[in-house]
Amino acid sequence: MRSSVFLFGLALAILSPEKARAVTELKIMEWEGYFSFLKEDFEKYAKDLGKDYKLTVVQPSITDADQLFQTIRAQDVDVCTPSSSFFKGNHGKLFKVLQPVDAAKVANFGNLPAAIQKAQFSRDEQGKLYGIPFLAGPYGLAYNTDRVKVAPTSWEVLWKPENVGKYSVNKETADVNVYVAAMVDGTPASKVWDYDTIDTNKVQKRLDSLAKNAGYIWGGHGTPLDEMKKLDYVTTWLFDVMAANKAGQHWKVAKPKERESIWLDSLALTVKAGKDPAKTEAFYLLANYALSTEVQLKFLRVNGSVPLNKEVAKKATAQEIEEFHVGDESYFNEDLIWKPLSDRTSGAYTKMWNDALKTREKNVTN
Repeated sequence: MRSSVFLFGLALAILSPEKARAVTELKIMEWEGYFSFLKEDFEKYAKDLGKDYKLTVVQPSITDADQLFQTIRAQDVDVCTPSSSFFKGNHGKLFKVLQPVDAAKVANFGNLPAAIQKAQFSRDEQGKLYGIPFLAGPYGLAYNTDRVKVAPTSWEVLWKPENVGKYSVNKETADVNVYVAAMVDGTPASKVWDYDTIDTNKVQKRLDSLAKNAGYIWGGHGTPLDEMKKLDYVTTWLFDVMAANKAGQHWKVAKPKERESIWLDSLALTVKAGKDPAKTEAFYLLANYALSTEVQLKFLRVNGSVPLNKEVAKKATAQEIEEFHVGDESYFNEDLIWKPLSDRTSGAYTKMWNDALKTREKNVTN
């Protein structure tokens, strides 16, 4: 009887190779919201190509470079999505836990802007590449068209007396607020990455005012939708703007003359996963999937991300092309893409913004 059961099971395995095929799990540590909504779509995409892959989003989500480094060391992580400033920040220690990758194995890499293909932020001193860029976007300025009839043309609008209490600002990422204040003060974009090249006294005064007069201070993905209804302007990663518009509000992305600092995130393979051929193959398929025109368009419409694949311009609407710089290679100006900061600059910028928040607290108390 036992032999009959064994033979029956063996026959099933032979007749059903899909049942017997091993599933490769790819554990990804992401900025919250990147691949969570694409998990099932990617797995189907892989299965259509004859691959059984399981995409697992691990916790916690990424919050900063050191947290990412420590989590990769302590947990079972295969793939992560570091920002451009992470790779060479903290003396390049992230390179120690990542595996060099080959862009030639990602067919859609060729559809990236030339400047992104040649970018050095994720290459080590020997020129080895450690990340495949797949998402970008600004720390931007958006306006509520139900309350604001003329599009703002400068970040200066946040310092106008008539707009006290009518805007929101990010409380967690100190650097980006310093960049904005410095650029409004006249510092060239190429110089905002260094504490010693900004006018610290003027920038501190701007930061104090920015924090004190904000109608709302936000963290995480952005300003809550209920708060957005009450505001004229928001500083934004664009996640909240997309959500607000889907909920029936009416927001547009401004194009300030000073420009915006740009975050640029990549898919990276950990050293541990790089030792596993099946996981490595899955990584390259995920990277190509993430850079496909269809998925890049989904990222835009769900998160407000700026597509890197130039071919998206053929499928995007005229409004999306205009508002989200679709197919605009000039948008990816190297001076604007987040750079790693020295310990001195990072510490100083954090202190400057924390001091500004204290000014706000004192004002509220009084």
